[in-house]
Amino acid sequence: MLTNKEDNYIFKIIGAVVATLVLLYLTWQLSAILILMITAVIIVATLNPIVAWLERKMQRKYAASLVIIVLILPIVFVLATIVPVFLDQVNNIAVVFTRTINHFPFLPRLFQNIDISQYTKEAGQYLIDSTSALTSFVTQIIILIFTIYYILIDEDRLYNLISKFIPEEKRVRVDHLLSKLSDISGQYIRGNIFISFICGTVIFIGLFILRVPGASVLAVFAAITDLLPLIGATLGAIPAIVLAFSVSPLTGLLTTILFWLYQQIENDWIIPRVYSSALKIIPFLSFISVIVGTILFGMAGAFLALPIAASIPTIVHYFFEEKHHMSVKRLRVPKKQA
Repeated sequence: MLTNKEDNYIFKIIGAVVATLVLLYLTWQLSAILILMITAVIIVATLNPIVAWLERKMQRKYAASLVIIVLILPIVFVLATIVPVFLDQVNNIAVVFTRTINHFPFLPRLFQNIDISQYTKEAGQYLIDSTSALTSFVTQIIILIFTIYYILIDEDRLYNLISKFIPEEKRVRVDHLLSKLSDISGQYIRGNIFISFICGTVIFIGLFILRVPGASVLAVFAAITDLLPLIGATLGAIPAIVLAFSVSPLTGLLTTILFWLYQQIENDWIIPRVYSSALKIIPFLSFISVIVGTILFGMAGAFLALPIAASIPTIVHYFFEEKHHMSVKRLRVPKKQA
């Protein structure tokens, strides 16, 4: 027979397990919302310095509106003018890509029989037919934009609301922690976009000089994939190198050297200067964080993996400081005399 104390202990264990499983289930079900909110907060950290600078000359809501408009207009322009041309060139590139890999003698027969152009046509038709998928994607983008806007204009009120739940003696340290996390996220996003722009520009100039077909499309693809940490550079190089070999073996070799040389410059010179000390993560942990982020949340997880991983040491350091602070505080409290 179990005693009442043992019964209570078992019930507590069962309750803790059930509560953990429910929490994990809710987190998984709400993963899309969590990713959207994390993305919004990181983008806000990126845009906030610009809004703060504009706030000196106008009200914050107008500054936030101006920044959002400047952010949206280029996207609308690209979607309306460049994307149709881009898609047309993608189909042409897919045809050349298929023809090239079909004549590669060292590839297995399985790969030589792949028709990339057919896949691009089917993907394009699928996107056109999938109205619900497109509507869902557009809706998520609109929700993300409005979330960013309202966080930007209500930053102070949101902070005051959150600070009510933080003990007064800890607010200064929490404020310092949030400021450091904001700096890490903002510097990462701004640096990533800047490096991606450099990548696209350099690759376009190189491919144009080498007369690789579809240089503009390949450069845009390389710039977009360069946003993804670690794996992006390799993904962006593959189509360009294959198409370059369709021109001539020398062009293919020179294109390979172009991508390899740029990556050495980016990794050894550009990234350390752009990111400075914001992302102090050893390569192995960077790789693991990207893999975990990709498995759990797809491309969005891969993109957000590094700033989140870079924030973890700061958060851990904060909790160690808090523990040390509480220990010192307890030592300073005089013991009651008997």
